[in-house]
Amino acid sequence: MQSSVCVCNTQAMVGSEQALFKQSTYNFTNIVAVAAGFVDGLKYGASTKSAVIRIGLQEMWRFISSYYKDCQYTTLLESCGIADLMATCTAGRNRRVCEAFVTTGKPIEELEAEMLQVRSCRAH
Repeated sequence: MQSSVCVCNTQAMVGSEQALFKQSTYNFTNIVAVAAGFVDGLKYGASTKSAVIRIGLQEMWRFISSYYKDCQYTTLLESCGIADLMATCTAGRNRRVCEAFVTTGKPIEELEAEMLQVRSCRAH
């Protein structure tokens, strides 16, 4: 990730905010994408999916601001935050597998093998 992607008050904060958003939001983003996939599979519509993503973003911020006091909300609004969340919740593998899980009833492991060619949809 380039240092210009995330906005920081000082150069010293760049490394810590990048590490935070590479690790913390990566996992949160995948969790929200799983929920988005369930919403898509259940055919609840765009408004419900938007609400799930919004609540997921709020929860991400709540966690991050609790554990990383120097982090700024504007960082979450950058590419390393909301843009990644939106991409993952609309086109990510976690969303696709969970949508298929709801619509087909097949086990997650079977869907992973079929759709991801052995890659796991779980966050590592």
